[in-house]
Order: sequence, then structure tokens, then C-alpha cells
Amino acid sequence: MFGTWADFVMDDFEYVIHHYPMTIGEYAIATDERGNVDTLCRSFQMTVGQLVKKFGKENCSNAVRNLWDRHNVDSWVDVIHMVEPRTERDTRKRDNLNMLFSSCYFEPGSDAWDKFLRESGFERFPALCPRWVITGNDIYGHSPGMDVLGDVKQLQQEQLRKGQAIDYKVNPPLQVPTAYKGQAVDRLPGGVSYVDSLGPSAGIRSAFEVNLDLSHLLEDINDVRGRIREGYYADLFLMLANDTRSGTTATEIAERHEEKLLMLGPVLERLHNELLSPLIDMTFDRMQRAGMLVGQLEPPAELEGMELKVEFVSVLAQAQRAVSAGGVDRLLGTVSSIAAVKPEVLDKIDFDQVVDDYGEMFGVNPEIIVPDDVVAERRAQRAQQMAAQQAAAAAPTVVDAAKTASEIDVDNMRNVMEGLQGYGTAPA
Repeated sequence: MFGTWADFVMDDFEYVIHHYPMTIGEYAIATDERGNVDTLCRSFQMTVGQLVKKFGKENCSNAVRNLWDRHNVDSWVDVIHMVEPRTERDTRKRDNLNMLFSSCYFEPGSDAWDKFLRESGFERFPALCPRWVITGNDIYGHSPGMDVLGDVKQLQQEQLRKGQAIDYKVNPPLQVPTAYKGQAVDRLPGGVSYVDSLGPSAGIRSAFEVNLDLSHLLEDINDVRGRIREGYYADLFLMLANDTRSGTTATEIAERHEEKLLMLGPVLERLHNELLSPLIDMTFDRMQRAGMLVGQLEPPAELEGMELKVEFVSVLAQAQRAVSAGGVDRLLGTVSSIAAVKPEVLDKIDFDQVVDDYGEMFGVNPEIIVPDDVVAERRAQRAQQMAAQQAAAAAPTVVDAAKTASEIDVDNMRNVMEGLQGYGTAPA
């Protein structure tokens, strides 16, 4: 998705939704005060048969009805579809004519200029209009496809000129004596042509000297190709593959990878917000209204009344999240160095949370990481086992101490203690 794009999403009985992607020049868009696309006008063509089937013969123009009556159902007719916020509506009603967005089909330039083919509405804006980068109040934005358009046209023109130059070399224009007019001339390798005179002006020869130097043209072609590759961020995606240096460190590779994703980060966020998230919401909405989720996907009680958050698991989305792992790695490395001098600094790190964050950043299977309640139960069992082992190990020492205490002469010990305290004379 290297440019502004528009896709109209409609309900479909068989596939839930059906996409109508549009090309440049087929549509126009407008935004609200927040910069979100909320208006779409598209121009397309339908056959007479398609028009009558979709909108009904009574709603079509006289020209379309006449073509239908003459069984000319394959003639093409221009149609315009306009979707925009409805400014006047009765919020107490839920019919098509009072929905948040209006939807109007009509035939431009027809005799029925004051009559719509169909007027209805949508509760949600039914189009996806992602843009690469928006600057200020720009509606369509700009993108690599727009930036390199001139380079692409230049490359095509230079390729055409290169082909012409090569054609001049291998098949140059010729000067042929008038005596050869109407006669066959063998110009294939090894062919023989008969001439009457061997003078300097006789025979077949080139109209002009063809000795074109293509090196400058090829150099400029390579320069234009390089600009196109840079415009489409090919140098970022192939950063490591194109690096033939030796001795690069893991830290350098990680930092360059982080730099690449930081360059594409804003684009990915806009792609998520203007294309992927709305598409998932549209699909989920339509499935829920069609009753496809009832009895098949009963949500747990914990999700009652909570907003669902979509997380994307594409390779690029995971790589973007993995950039955060570099900061965690550097933090743990620094803390480990400090812990060699001051071990109690490890109390500042919640290692259980570190494992959870790493799993989310790397996009691993959640079943690999044990939940916190199971971890607490296992640790409690391990602590009980360790306490039992320590008690079993200390049992012989307790028995020996009890045996020694039973062999003590209590009367003699009393005399000794009294002697030490000055209450009596210690026995000899």
C-alpha cells in the first residue's frame, strides 16, 4: 500500500462483506474537522441489465428503460454513488433515510436528474480510505507512489530511447540504389546481393553512421532506478541483505533494524487506524447483525461490557513491537552489571513481567507462557517441598541434641552455674 487508496465495503449474503476497490481517478474523498475521511464519491459504469436488476426498471431513466425494452442489456451506463454524513435526520428513527450516513445512486446527465436510482444510508462509514502520510489539512496526502511518479515516467521514456538506439545499431536505415527497387534484397547473415557496379556510391549502405554511445543513457537509467528503489523504501527492507561488510556486531544490526522500523512506524500506525481496524470492526459488526456469532462464539463473563482491542500479528507488526525488546535488553544488561556490585538492585526488576512483555513483543504462542496464578501455585508447592526437605535434613541433628541433653548431670550442672554466679563454691 504505497499510496492513497479507496475501497467500498458492502454487505454480502454469501461472504458477509464484498469489496469494491477503486483506482485513481475513479473516486473523490473529503474529511471532517478532525481529518477523518467521512465522504466518498465514486464514478463507475454498469450495464443496463445490472442497473435494472439492482435498482428496478421503474427507478431508471427513460434512456435505460428504452434500452431494456429493446433487449440491449449490455450497453454501459455511467453511475455516480455519493456517501456523506446526513445533516438532517430524525434520530428517533432507524430506517435507511435517517441513518448517520446517506447513500445516493444516480445517473449523471440523464433525463431523471431529480430522481435517485436509490437513496438509503449507513450507520457506519462504509469505505476504507487509507493514506500514507498526511501533512496539515491535506486530504489525499502523499506517498511513495506519488513521489516517484515522475521517475517512473522518466525510466519508461529512457527505456524506450534505449530500445530505439539498439534498434538503430542492429537494424539501421539503408540507402539502396534505384536499380534495386522492386527486387528482393537478401540482408540476412551470409546473404548475397548482386550489383552492377562496385563504385563508391554503388551497393547497399547505411543512411548515416550508426555509432551510438549508450553508456551515459545506461548510467542515468541506473540512477533513476536507484531513486525509485529509495522512494519505495527498498533500501530499508533490504538493509541487511545489501550490507556486504564483515565484522558487523549484533548491536549494530539491532540498531539498524530499529532505525528501519522507526522510519515506517507512522505509516504502519496510519495503516492500522484507517484500514485494518475499521475493516475488522465492519466485519465483526455485520457478522453480529447477521446472527453468525450466536451460539458459536460465546464471550466469557470477564469480557461483559468491555471494549475489544485488536492486535495485529503480521511480520511487520511483530517486528515493530520487537523494537521495544532492544530497550529491555539494554536495561537488563545495565542492571546485571550493577548487580555484580550491589545484588539487591535486582529487587527493582519484575522478572515475571519481563517474560510476559518479551512474549508479547516477539509474538510467541501465549500457551507457552504460564499464567500468573499457575506460577504462584507451583511456587507455593515448591516452597512446601523445600520446607519438608529442610525439616527432614534437620531431624538427625535434633535427635542428637536431645540425646546429649538427656545425658547431662543436672545436679552437677546446677552447682557449676551457682559457682559461676557466686552463690556457692564450685566443686573440685
